[in-house]
Amino acid sequence: MKHFVLTVVNAVGCFVLLGIVVLQWRQNENQRQQFRDLQVRQQATEEERDDANKRVASLSRDLEDLKASLEATRKAAEEATNAGREHTDQLSAAASSRDLAVTERDALRAKIVEWETAMKQRDENIARQNETISGLRKKLDEAIERLKKAGSR
Repeated sequence: MKHFVLTVVNAVGCFVLLGIVVLQWRQNENQRQQFRDLQVRQQATEEERDDANKRVASLSRDLEDLKASLEATRKAAEEATNAGREHTDQLSAAASSRDLAVTERDALRAKIVEWETAMKQRDENIARQNETISGLRKKLDEAIERLKKAGSR
């Protein structure tokens, strides 16, 4: 009977050991599955990180392009403003020149009117003096005629 008890104890021990082995195997499989899940998540996270890095690089290039475009636009706006100022200055200078020319023209017109008036007065004076000279000439001719008549008498 001792032998039977030992066999039963041995069998129970084997079942206990078998239970411990099965329990450890299940725990090991659970840990292995968890490790695989972690590896899958790590790989997905790395892919997301790589995608994010690519987006960052792309956005950085876009930002640099935008900065360059903004700088070019700023320079173009500055040049346009300067050109507008130059154009405004040229227009102001042209307007000043025009105003000066108009003033000179008006002054010349006034002088022409004065000159024409003076010329008319001169012509009138010449005509009057011519009439006076003609009248005096007639008187002189008459005086000469009278002297001739008086000398011939």
